[in-house]
Amino acid sequence: MKIVLVNQYYPPDAAPTGVMLQAVAEALSAQGHEVSVLCSAGGYGGEKPETRIKNPDEGEEERRQETRDRRQEEVEGRRVEEEEVEGRRVEEEEVEGSKVEGRRSEEEEEEKRQEKRQEKRQEKRQEKRQETGDRGQGEEEEGEEEKAGSAGIQHSQVQVVRVGATMFGRGSFVGKLLDYGSFYAQVALRLSGLKADRVVVLTTPPFLSPLVRAVTKVRGGDHAHWVMDLYPDVMVAHGMLGGGGLAHRALAWLTRFGFGGKRCASVVTLGPDMAERVEHYLEDGKTSPWVPLWGTGGIADCGLRNADLKREEEDGGRESLGRIEVRGPLEGEEAGGSGAGVVPCGPLVLMYSGNMGLGHRFSEFLSVAREMKEAGGRDLRWVFCGGGKRRKEIEDFLIDHPEAPVELRDYVAADELEAHLRSADVHLASLRPEWDGTMVPSKLQGIFAVGRPVVFVGSETSSIGRWVVESGGGWVVPPGDIGRMMEVLAEAADRGECARRGRAAARFALDRFDRAGNAAEVASLLGHA
Repeated sequence: MKIVLVNQYYPPDAAPTGVMLQAVAEALSAQGHEVSVLCSAGGYGGEKPETRIKNPDEGEEERRQETRDRRQEEVEGRRVEEEEVEGRRVEEEEVEGSKVEGRRSEEEEEEKRQEKRQEKRQEKRQEKRQETGDRGQGEEEEGEEEKAGSAGIQHSQVQVVRVGATMFGRGSFVGKLLDYGSFYAQVALRLSGLKADRVVVLTTPPFLSPLVRAVTKVRGGDHAHWVMDLYPDVMVAHGMLGGGGLAHRALAWLTRFGFGGKRCASVVTLGPDMAERVEHYLEDGKTSPWVPLWGTGGIADCGLRNADLKREEEDGGRESLGRIEVRGPLEGEEAGGSGAGVVPCGPLVLMYSGNMGLGHRFSEFLSVAREMKEAGGRDLRWVFCGGGKRRKEIEDFLIDHPEAPVELRDYVAADELEAHLRSADVHLASLRPEWDGTMVPSKLQGIFAVGRPVVFVGSETSSIGRWVVESGGGWVVPPGDIGRMMEVLAEAADRGECARRGRAAARFALDRFDRAGNAAEVASLLGHA
């Protein structure tokens, strides 16, 4: 099946939707589909990607000539090297011959040298003729391969087509809208010239689904959808749109239209609460399968093994397996007491790491941090790392309460993320209940992958809340319930309980958040006949 995937971002852009899509695109290709990705040439942050991948349908003759020139240069280079080596060998043989047969006359030696040179020249001419014949055959074969490639017959790789949309980035609302609008136009233009069996669309930018349904109606083929953020529900939760108003009803109709029709092959979501919301937009009798996302930034395949977990459980949790329990010191924290087999000492490190967007909550964490410090209670260390709209809430708290044990830091590099997540004893996560099902943050996947428990402030009916309860890998605190938060922190301070929940989290990650398995499952749902 010829499948075109449409999303505004794709690696080397760092946008999470593009990173996730890459794994699914590769899985679709591995399953035998002919896969192309239609994405923007503009970067996630407003910059161009460091690596640009050409449209495979353009510049075929130039690429063939470049290939021939490169091969010719390689052949000439090898020929020069061989001549130099051969010349040195002939000279060595001549010197050696002169030593052994020094009694021969100069005429005899010169005759012998001439014969040898003649033989070498004959051999080289023969090799050259053979090489020329092989090269000609190779160029013919490559020409056939390139013709196949230009026709899109490539199952071993994903073809990436980057279109020229504006790239103001996410710094301003107007710039974001301009990026969206120019990408819509480019997608409509490109898809109108493509013949695909199926077009799979994500939700960056919003409301691509009705555009894709309309274009595929004209061009043929069907459409499928992988929902990352559910619109217009996200806009209502954000406060940008009033629920039930005229604008909301119009946008809801667009979503229903995009997901509808007999040619809609599948609508795949990220979790149970999102699937429930999406089904309100589907025609009667249709359901939405869901598959969780997986970790990113080098922790998708962090190497946890069931054998390690089983061995640790047999030891009664008395010894720490570095990969599961031990945390290294954070910057500014003295090392010591956190090596393998040693129970971590010092303050209990509670960490929030990632996006501090409008859908998250911080008041419960900050209130408890202030109250415990004022009461001279438990020794805790609260670390917040990341950025977003609600970062200012923590900045203001630090100005008002400089004595509180709260630290604010920036994002870490992707190659440092795994070690960064392991540096905490317990992680913090939150989601405002009105955002349930509009998105499913992938924060939990990375936390569980490194074997750490989580304190989640949010609803037990959300996807994150359900996974925390089901796994036993942490605690769920209802929004605003400070008393329950105090109880949870008392349990988390028990190192044995903390380690037990961390092991449960790691087991759940192995079973439910596996990158290869989940990407293949999404690919199967999107690519089924």
